[in-house]
Amino acid sequence: MSIQRPLGPIGHCSARLRRALAIEEEEALGRAVRVRKDVRDQVKDRKAGGNRWSRSPNFAVPGAFHERFVSAGGKVTFHFEFQAISKTSDGGCRITTPEGSKRLAVGAPAAHDAYIDRPEAVEVTISPDGFDRYAVRPSATEAIDGERAVFTNISQDSQERQAYWRAVHRHERTPGADRLTLVPERASRAAWRALADAQDVPGAVREVAAKFANDRGKRRTRTIPLDELAVDRVAARKLAKTLASILGTTKGKLPVRLSEARGGRSQYRLTAEFPDGLDAAGRRAVTEAMCAELEEIGVMYVAAIHAPDHHNDRRNHHLHVACHDRPARRMGDRWDFEIAEPVEGQHERVRYPYTQKKIAEWSRDSDGGNYRAYGTASIADMRRFFAERCNEELDRLGVTRQLHPGDLRSLGCERQAQKPLGTRAAPLDAVGVLTARGIENAEMLWSALLREAWTAAEERAKARADLRRRLLEAERLCAEGSVIDQARMASIRDLIVRFDAANVVLQQHDAECAEYDVTLTMARARPDKTIAVCRRILEAIEGGTANRAEQRAKGAIVARAGEAEAFLAGITAMGLSGISCVGGRMNIMPPWP
Repeated sequence: MSIQRPLGPIGHCSARLRRALAIEEEEALGRAVRVRKDVRDQVKDRKAGGNRWSRSPNFAVPGAFHERFVSAGGKVTFHFEFQAISKTSDGGCRITTPEGSKRLAVGAPAAHDAYIDRPEAVEVTISPDGFDRYAVRPSATEAIDGERAVFTNISQDSQERQAYWRAVHRHERTPGADRLTLVPERASRAAWRALADAQDVPGAVREVAAKFANDRGKRRTRTIPLDELAVDRVAARKLAKTLASILGTTKGKLPVRLSEARGGRSQYRLTAEFPDGLDAAGRRAVTEAMCAELEEIGVMYVAAIHAPDHHNDRRNHHLHVACHDRPARRMGDRWDFEIAEPVEGQHERVRYPYTQKKIAEWSRDSDGGNYRAYGTASIADMRRFFAERCNEELDRLGVTRQLHPGDLRSLGCERQAQKPLGTRAAPLDAVGVLTARGIENAEMLWSALLREAWTAAEERAKARADLRRRLLEAERLCAEGSVIDQARMASIRDLIVRFDAANVVLQQHDAECAEYDVTLTMARARPDKTIAVCRRILEAIEGGTANRAEQRAKGAIVARAGEAEAFLAGITAMGLSGISCVGGRMNIMPPWP
């Protein structure tokens, strides 16, 4: 059976609430949430000037803030992210994440003070030694029994550890030059001929294009190093766009791309979320178990447990691990991989005799399988190990809710997982400022919750229909039974009459109440989040733990909280004024224009 869209008073009130939001009403009628295009076009989360307090909020756009899905068995998913840092040809870094890769500036900040003071700072701009300072900074690490929760086999001295990370990055393999890659089958011969005739294109590119246009045999992909073109990466990007505009695309695939050579991996980073309900001793036990696994295979690491501060939810305890897959030991005042010896008979050539081999099992399948698939499976194994250790500690504490190492779908939830906002967009979204990723997440979340609410209402309607059939069957059996059974029949008939009266109300209002509940929660999500964040920061300002930037922005923070409260007051008034009860019946009032 299928429930029709309600037209009762609660349904009208839901529609009125939606009209107060910046979402498409037609989409909402189809149980989907889509933010209006004119509002989406206003988003300026990339390279926008000003901090989050100087940028205007928009509370009419739902925020992607809601309680986490919990399965019937009490299982929840959790955040677990693995990143890799590799060396670039100019000595800088490239970070690889599940979202893709991003090039970091040459000489990424070693000093980390500015990062701590700046809520909008981007974590991926931290150099390997800077990440060490970030992970173990005193203001973030949890204290257990008077000791800071920092675990390492490198050095207990932070300065020595930072020197270690700089040395690792310096001695990792430096890649060759970046290059321009040209793929012959992704453009027609006529297009390659047109490129070969273009006078404003470098000669090396024109030469390759001419071969692609004229060769009748098998054509292979060609690469041209940027140093042969005498251009830097910025100019190479512009050149690639120019070439693509001349060549066009085949099935959406570009015939020319800029390829960056990748050097050695100088750091791996793991961030994992501890479950709510786990105590300090449990977090320590889980971290020590993770470190013991790394120690056993020879990985060098530093791990720190972060306690939430006024920037985070009180439940935001999480683990940071920075590690490297080459075992190392101190030899005097240097690490073994830093010690060089001249090669006899070869001028200015040196070797590093004490350098230990990287741990093969860290990134290579011993059976010779695909290294990408092996890496994915290894990360899944680490995630599973972390969940199992956390669940053991939760069992010890008698906490029934536990971590699930799989995704939402494996828990029976059809919601799409939200995409990470990153440290640039997350602080903006948390105080009402729109971001493109935040809007995308909100559309996914609230569309799913609307569908879930209606599906649940449909299931309840089916259950009521099944219950009525069983009551009618009981009535029939009693009529055919003994005198005592026939006496019970009157009670069953009375129950059916009362059930039918209640079912009429539920059929009309159950689904629309479910929809109204989701709509009201959706309308409150962004302002509620903003108020909570503002209050935490204001409490920190009063308590003397806020940074200088937050202290200077106190007036703006108070004003932002006031804006959110005013919006909530309007939502509350709108919901209450739309419905009245007269004589025990629910009536719709028309307070809207």
